[in-house]
Amino acid sequence: MRHLTVDIDDRKDDLNELLDGDPEGAAEFWTKLDRSWIYHENALEGVVISPDEMVVALDSSQLVNEVSKAAFCADLRRQRDAIGVVKQEVANPRGKFTLALVQTLFETLTGGETGRGKIEYRRDMPLHRTYFHDIGHPSRIIPDLTKVVEWTGSAEFANLHPLQQAAVFHHKFMTVFPFTDLSGKVGRLLLNIMVMRSGYMPAVIHAIDRQKYYDSLRQPPRVLQSVMTEAIENVTELGLKWFSQNSHQVAKAKTA
Repeated sequence: MRHLTVDIDDRKDDLNELLDGDPEGAAEFWTKLDRSWIYHENALEGVVISPDEMVVALDSSQLVNEVSKAAFCADLRRQRDAIGVVKQEVANPRGKFTLALVQTLFETLTGGETGRGKIEYRRDMPLHRTYFHDIGHPSRIIPDLTKVVEWTGSAEFANLHPLQQAAVFHHKFMTVFPFTDLSGKVGRLLLNIMVMRSGYMPAVIHAIDRQKYYDSLRQPPRVLQSVMTEAIENVTELGLKWFSQNSHQVAKAKTA
């Protein structure tokens, strides 16, 4: 595994050094990354967001009167809040993966919808759905999800590289597919808690890799790991490029 990750490990260390050394630049970078994260998360689910929609949704000073647009904006804001939960969990080195964490992410993504504050597990085997990999029967969701969560505290899990941990966990989680609508979003948030705790950038899977991601869920976890690692590498390289292009502006601002 080491020969597959040594380059990305070196690059992520370089980027983390830049982020730690420039809090103002880091804040600006994360603002841009969070918006990209939200955009591509929605694109993976088949929802395309325009730049104007993103600005209106994430700017708290913007008033949205149209009902349909207000609901859409609220959804994007909840996704931003869920990313905030991820960052809080990453900052807690003693944090564990529990059913309560799964519930928190689900409730954060749905909390603004009438009647959808509490966790709702899938109750059927949907015939028409976005994902086409095999999923478990609804009657097995709670015991299987409990098993997947408890696996993160096992010796087998501890002996895996962090990127392997995240890939295998996500693969297992998506096989359980606990929610009708939000399994993918919740699963990828959990995946990113794992990789970010180990110092990696989030695995923001690009819209153009949508089919590649879907296909990976029908194959062994190592295929998903390849898709995930490529996504992390892309974010890392974009971060290094951003700091390279903006370093003179940062230095100018500090001396002004």
